[in-house]
Amino acid sequence: MAGSVFKGAAVKAAGSMSGNKGGITGDVGGTLGIVSNVQINFQQQVSRIFDLNRANAPDPNAGIMYFVGGRATGNMSIGRIIGPTPKSGDADVCNFYQTYGNICNLQKSISITFRGQGVSSVNAGECNDQQGTKFTMLTPMITNMGVTQNSQDTLVTENLQFQFADLECDKA
Repeated sequence: MAGSVFKGAAVKAAGSMSGNKGGITGDVGGTLGIVSNVQINFQQQVSRIFDLNRANAPDPNAGIMYFVGGRATGNMSIGRIIGPTPKSGDADVCNFYQTYGNICNLQKSISITFRGQGVSSVNAGECNDQQGTKFTMLTPMITNMGVTQNSQDTLVTENLQFQFADLECDKA
């Protein structure tokens, strides 16, 4: 069962990612092309409040401190290779921009699954188990995009920046 990262869900993962068979899924049909990198950041403002009223302290020699959690915010960047000719055609590239860049019609989610070869719990040193972690960004929206082409290999690459409202984490 998926749960919000700041509501107690935690995932422990270790091992080599050389066998990565993960992918990106979302509410948009079609392929996203060649994804070269993904970065997910999720942060929460936390304030510490100190109570100076000693009458509230259970121990007269100790102070009282409270942690107050603020709103969580998330950012994600996706680097893709979209040319010289996108695998699925130009229409899918533009459709992705129009779908995830529309602030008046926010999409439900984008999920990214990381799969890798894990460490065997049976035989030490054998890497034959598959481990996977799925991150789901809720209400993602493109906030920035950049497209570049260089003369060395003539690849057309893009870097998309997203904001999202919440992050869920689950086993894949």
